[in-house]
Amino acid sequence: MRGSTGDDRRTWGGALGLAVGLCLAACPGPGPGRDGGGRARGRTARKDPSVELRKFDGKRGVFRIHNQTRRTLRRVAIGLRGVGCEGPRATRTEVKVFDLRLRPGERQSFAFTFEHRCRRAHVAAATP
Repeated sequence: MRGSTGDDRRTWGGALGLAVGLCLAACPGPGPGRDGGGRARGRTARKDPSVELRKFDGKRGVFRIHNQTRRTLRRVAIGLRGVGCEGPRATRTEVKVFDLRLRPGERQSFAFTFEHRCRRAHVAAATP
């Protein structure tokens, strides 16, 4: 009685991967103005607020949140990432959640401080 070998599994895995890749390439994508779920984008679509890094001196910085949505934001999650940092880790990631009341079109700035000096910083925002 012969069992399955590693080569047989690799062959089947490659064939399955090839079939999935061909199907994804041949199948049409969602139509214009539609997301993958088939729902039309419009007033019900949720956008995240934009965030920009205003100042960064290597350790301290300031970022600004701009509410471009059509609803009042009550909570915003911010991801801060320091790259090329001194200390035990070269990359530092922090996530901060702010409870606020930011109406549509308004902006608000926040300050942050990294534990160690970093060459660059990146910032991203999302609403839970």
